[in-house]
Amino acid sequence: MNINKNLQIILLNILLAVVLIIGLIFITLKSIDNYTLHGEVITVPEFIGLSQDEAAKLAHSMQLKTTISDSLHASDAAPGAIIDQYPASGAQVKEGRAISLIINTVEEEKIAMPQLKNVSLRQSMNKLTSLGFRIGRITYEQSEYKNLVLGYTHLDDTLEAGDLLTKGAVINLILGTGRNIGKVTVPDVRGSSLKTAYQTLLNNHLNSVYVDKNGSPLIGTDYDNTHFVFMQEPKSDTLLDAGSTIFLFSTDNKEELNKLIRELDSLQMEEQKVIDYSEYSEENDPGLNEVAIEDEESEFE
Repeated sequence: MNINKNLQIILLNILLAVVLIIGLIFITLKSIDNYTLHGEVITVPEFIGLSQDEAAKLAHSMQLKTTISDSLHASDAAPGAIIDQYPASGAQVKEGRAISLIINTVEEEKIAMPQLKNVSLRQSMNKLTSLGFRIGRITYEQSEYKNLVLGYTHLDDTLEAGDLLTKGAVINLILGTGRNIGKVTVPDVRGSSLKTAYQTLLNNHLNSVYVDKNGSPLIGTDYDNTHFVFMQEPKSDTLLDAGSTIFLFSTDNKEELNKLIRELDSLQMEEQKVIDYSEYSEENDPGLNEVAIEDEESEFE
């Protein structure tokens, strides 16, 4: 009888232990569920374009946090504005999640001008472009060695190595002519993007000016890869002094590019025919004079 009673007590204790364990598991899971807000998410809003204060207020209103993770310079954004975020807008996150923001710096990034004097044109171009500069005009001055850099300017200001300039600044190069001022043949850049045409002409020691279909100048680099050359002036195969300027007439409609080139070629051929015919006149062509005399005599017969 005592054995049965002891067994009952043991079983009762085991049952109570199981119930206690199950209760603890339930309470733990419930606590975790409440802590992580299981099934409850917040859609990340768009922070790009907002100021830091605006972003902080928006995040607070949605029970989120913000943190500035980096700063970069973007010329097309307002100083201090948010230019990137993580997670991106539309992402699903938990309450209290910190959104990493990248802001646009107030000051543009400054880069030191490298030492390029007596360096070749090609090496100088590679160095400048790798640093984020843009090559502007090239001019020539009398020098014993051809195409070595004698100096450089920015906005008509003479530069020295170490001068700080904003990233993307246009650097004009002054090159040596060598013993003789060189002549260069204009390459055909029609059909190329403005950027490719600009680089090809620069490699051939020629400057370029961007122009749209109406003849209006296109200023800046925004058109490099969106516009394509359908006409150049002077034309290809023209012999010019090194440092001369080529006007690049362009279109932003690549589908009409080949059509424009064909139409201009056809027009130039027609103009050439007119010029050829105009060279023949009664004064300089004996054959036409003879025909004219025969016509006049036939009228009086």
